[in-house]
Amino acid sequence: MSRIRLGARKSGFTRERPVDWRPNDVPNPEGLLFSHYHDDSAWELIASRLEEGHDVEAINLDRPPG
Repeated sequence: MSRIRLGARKSGFTRERPVDWRPNDVPNPEGLLFSHYHDDSAWELIASRLEEGHDVEAINLDRPPG
């Protein structure tokens, strides 16, 4: 089971660091109570996939640069 690091979960929008974080738009095929992901379940999915060794694709951003 993944370690919970709530302080590492950053998805707030600012002009300097715009985000497009919408886990509620993604269907959760294993959701018994919730048919779509929510913030905590989306972060938990990300953490579990990383711990399983799934690849991460880095994307260079236009804003902020790099």
